[in-house]
Amino acid sequence: MLQYCCSEWLSLAAAALSVLIPPMLYTGTLMTENAFYPLFLLVAWALVATLERPTVWRQIGVLALCALAFATRQQAIAAVKVGKAEHLLTVLRRSGDGPQDTKVSS
Repeated sequence: MLQYCCSEWLSLAAAALSVLIPPMLYTGTLMTENAFYPLFLLVAWALVATLERPTVWRQIGVLALCALAFATRQQAIAAVKVGKAEHLLTVLRRSGDGPQDTKVSS
């Protein structure tokens, strides 16, 4: 179709670009997914460690890991939301207004 309004070389360049771009975008998605999976597991581990013993340095570490995971893939924003909810629940539990641990005796 482009051959009617452009030169032969421009038509060939447009055809080559239309074929090359979609696979390259898909490859980029796969590459970031491979990097994101271990980072997300590290964020989850850091969140659990922060829940066990919340300190300022652990919270800063979780925030830094979340930023690194977000730089890899934008879906990591969910980890930031979980971290905020985790902090809120920890504060509520310590004040006595939040849900308390209920242990079932066997």
